[in-house]
Amino acid sequence: MDYNSKLYSKCPSSQKIKYSKLSLTLISRSVVSKSSSGFSMIELLFVIVILGILASLALPRLQLSRTNAMSVAIQSDIQTIITSTQEYAITSELLLQNANPRWLISFLHLSPQRWVVSGDMLKIAKNGVVDSQNDCVSIRFDGVDYLQILFNQNLNSNLCQSLLKNYSGDISVPLNIAI
Repeated sequence: MDYNSKLYSKCPSSQKIKYSKLSLTLISRSVVSKSSSGFSMIELLFVIVILGILASLALPRLQLSRTNAMSVAIQSDIQTIITSTQEYAITSELLLQNANPRWLISFLHLSPQRWVVSGDMLKIAKNGVVDSQNDCVSIRFDGVDYLQILFNQNLNSNLCQSLLKNYSGDISVPLNIAI
């Protein structure tokens, strides 16, 4: 005797007429499917463990990508500072009063999120203050004759290491070039 026949035989005699074998099959399937429609705790636990492993692999790469993006932005700013300041010094007269980091920020529209004035130098910023963890670049004027870009080789942060791969030493940019 199959499962449907057992169900059919257990029905009261007054209701046997109302049920067909097809409806009993549908009822039995719905009863079976309702009992196994959710995930077990073990399945959920495995999914959570797998998501945790994936997150632990992805988060360091995400941080590295963020550091690389910041490094590229700072390198781009350094190139802009060099070329624009040199161009201004050649085409206009760079006055001693303009040879300061505040002038660089306003003239070149540098991001205050990346750069901050510290004394007579322009330094890498974080939240509007000098980023002490990444304080490996200092930009200053030496009068009106030179723009100096100084690199602190002693810092081992990821950002500084990325920057120092592209700059082997300090840069001194002449500003009083005769045409």
